[in-house]
Amino acid sequence: MSTKGFRTGLVTQLVGLSYKQIDHYDRDGIVQPEIQKASGRGSRRLYSRTNLIELMVLKRILDRGVSLAKIRRSLKEARKRYPSSKRPLYDLTFRTDGRSIYIDDTESGTPIDLLNPDQPVIPIAIENIAGRIDHAIEQYEDHRIESVQYKGRSYLVEIVNDTESTGCVARCPGLLGVSVKGANLDEALQRMRERIKEALAQLSPGKQKPSDKGRGKRKSGKKD
Repeated sequence: MSTKGFRTGLVTQLVGLSYKQIDHYDRDGIVQPEIQKASGRGSRRLYSRTNLIELMVLKRILDRGVSLAKIRRSLKEARKRYPSSKRPLYDLTFRTDGRSIYIDDTESGTPIDLLNPDQPVIPIAIENIAGRIDHAIEQYEDHRIESVQYKGRSYLVEIVNDTESTGCVARCPGLLGVSVKGANLDEALQRMRERIKEALAQLSPGKQKPSDKGRGKRKSGKKD
C-alpha cells in the first residue's frame, strides 16, 4: 500500500467530506494531517491513510445524526480514558445509536458509553472502512490534485494519465469545460494557467476600448 500523502482536494473525494469540513476538523484538532500540517497561507496539508480512516469514521458518526459537539466531548473522554491513544478515531472501536457514542473497552471489550447510559449500540466496523479506503486509494493511484494560482485565487486542478498517450490531462472542476493536455505534469499545469486566464477573460470581458471616432482630425486654431 502506498505511503504517500494525500492532499485535501483528493481527500474530499476519497472520504466524501467537503474541503470546508476537513479544514475545520484540522483547525479544531479533531483530525489533523499526519504527514504534513498547514504552516501558513498557501501551504499544503498532506494526509495519511490513517487520517483517511479517521475522517471516514468521523463521517459515519456524523451520518448517524450525532452532532459535532457530542463527538468533541466523546473524543475528549476517550483521550482521558486512554491517554496512550494518539488517534482515538483510528485506535479505538467506536459505536453509535445516533444519540450517543460508545467505545469498546480495550481490556474487557464491552462498550463504554461516553455520553449517556443504557442505550443500544450499532457497530461501526473499522475493518470495513479500512477496506473501502484502500479500494478508493487504488482507484486514484494515477490521479492527482494540484492547485493553480491566478490573480490571488486558487483553482483546484485534477491531473490524470492520458490513456491515449504518455502525457496527462488536466481538468479544472470549478470552470466548466476547461481542460488541457500536456506531455508532463509541469507542461499540463502551465497550459492550465493559460486556459484559466482565457476562460475567465471570456466570462468577464474587459471594458471596451474607447472609440477611435474623431481621431486623426486636425484641430485648427484659425478663425473664419
